[in-house]
Amino acid sequence: MDIQQLYKLYIHDVYRYLLSLCKEKSLAEDLTQDTFMKAYQALDSSPPKALKYWLIKIAYHTFMTIRGE
Repeated sequence: MDIQQLYKLYIHDVYRYLLSLCKEKSLAEDLTQDTFMKAYQALDSSPPKALKYWLIKIAYHTFMTIRGE
């Protein structure tokens, strides 16, 4: 699966998850973009089997990075 397919399938799930964490639309949009950029960079090296959960994990770590944790 390429990043465009991944994006189309999971953009709404990742965005809603991040919005639930940060409660700010513009920040959730930025974090969603960062999440997919990180996923794109990691996709070729080791594509996971559970793509949605992999993306949510990346999203969580992206969110935690801005909180300084």
